[in-house]
Amino acid sequence: MAIVSINPTTGEKIKEYEEMTPEEVSKILEKCHVEFKKWRKVPFSERKKLMLQAAKILRENKDSYAKMLTLEMGKIFKDAIGEVEKCAWVC
Repeated sequence: MAIVSINPTTGEKIKEYEEMTPEEVSKILEKCHVEFKKWRKVPFSERKKLMLQAAKILRENKDSYAKMLTLEMGKIFKDAIGEVEKCAWVC
């Protein structure tokens, strides 16, 4: 069964995603576990640099991300900008 993303304001279909099989999910979870084992060994100073870079990217592209939140969740654009800024702050 497909999963459909719908614009809550217009009811228009944005995109359709195929549901993953249990095997596909298991394979992805295994990959995530392998990467987690690597990530937990990364020193805090390096993680900090990466998270600050993520925050920078969020701030630089906040209008684009806010448009996506507005389209997919029906958020008011101003509120969506606030959500993106909050995510950047958490980084």
